[in-house]
Parts: sequence; C-alpha cells; structure tokens
Amino acid sequence: MADILIIEDELLISEDIREICNLANHKVLDVAYTSGQALLLLKQIRPELILLDINLGGEIDGIELAQYIDQNYGIPYIFITSFSDASTLDKIKKCNSVGYIVKPFSQEQLLSSITLGLNATSKHSSFSQKLTIKGISLSDRETEILRLLVMGQTREQVTQNVFLSINTVKYHIKNIYKKIGVSTQVELITWWNM
Repeated sequence: MADILIIEDELLISEDIREICNLANHKVLDVAYTSGQALLLLKQIRPELILLDINLGGEIDGIELAQYIDQNYGIPYIFITSFSDASTLDKIKKCNSVGYIVKPFSQEQLLSSITLGLNATSKHSSFSQKLTIKGISLSDRETEILRLLVMGQTREQVTQNVFLSINTVKYHIKNIYKKIGVSTQVELITWWNM
C-alpha cells in the first residue's frame, strides 16, 4: 500500500486511476490537473509514488515537471502517456522514472507498474543505504546502474533497462569504477558482496 499523487489533466482518466488505486488499497493523497497545481501540492504533501502524465496543461509539461521532481524531491514517479514515439522516449530517458505506461491501459497494467515501481524504489533505497555504509557517494543514475551491474547484467542489458545509449552507460560505469576503486565488473561484484 502506498501514498500516491496523481498528476493527470484528463478528469475521467484521473478518476479511473484513483478508483484502481483505491481498489488495491493504495491511498490517493490528491490529484493535480496542471503542472502548477502539482508544484503547489508537492510543497504540502509527500507521496511515496507519483503517477505523472507527460502531456500536462500549465507552464511546463510532464517531462519538465519530472526533471524538477528529480532535482528537488527525489520522489519516484511513473509516466502515464498516450505517446510512445521515439521522440518522447528520448525525452524520458533523461528522467529517473521507475515506469512508463501507455494509454489506454488496463487495471492490471497500472497495478503491476505501481508494484514494480515501488519495488524498484525500495531496492534503490536499501542499495543507497549500503553505499552510505561503504562510504561511497553515487548519483541516482550511477546507483541504478551499479545495482544492475552487481546483479550480473551486461552493459547491453543495463543500456536497455535504463533507456540510455551504450556510450552514456560506459561513461557512468567508468565513473562508478573510479569512485569505488575497481577496474572490472567481477571486481565490482566482489567489492559489493564483501
């Protein structure tokens, strides 16, 4: 069960989302219909997860709002959109979303995305705690990539999971190795399991 904020400009869709969340015993803290309303709500409430429409009314769109959330709040969010074109996917790659749902979606799709998003967030949090104990400071993106690497994923698999180019992933891996003081993935996994 999670405290959820819905940011969706279409009333019927936001009410459908609210109903599905309530049926699964999630608590919808509020609904914002514009980016401006969302910014005001974020000053007042702390949801555990945000369901965020990309095409929002207001001064900024959902992508820009997501970037603001990343920089200022660190609250996990799942994008909800009717767009799945390459341009939109390129934009969301720059964000730290924990999921992406294309409209129209089923109840099962929404609930499974919420479950996976909350699970990823929980793992990320415990992962961050272990890094703190080990005295290592990584960015959120580096932490996400580290988690995948110590699970044994290849660079290509990491690239697919974090929606980044192979060159960007290689750059992050190089930084991770440097900060930790290792030079291979095997050394990294050994260090993590010590």
